[in-house]
Amino acid sequence: MKIDTEKLDFAICEKGMMLKDVAQASGLSENCFRNIRQGKAEPRLRTIGKIASALGVNIKDIIKEGED
Repeated sequence: MKIDTEKLDFAICEKGMMLKDVAQASGLSENCFRNIRQGKAEPRLRTIGKIASALGVNIKDIIKEGED
């Protein structure tokens, strides 16, 4: 399962959060979150869930279309 970086950026912008805020709220290091956001790392489903929860969105709102 891959995060859609455009959808992720949109969700972050909509919530008015800074990247470090999302990282902290999801329990990730800023570096780890930055790598996920830039598409350099493919997170596990549990991590995607933590990011979605930190943003107050559904997992489906931040993953690529057609991904399981």
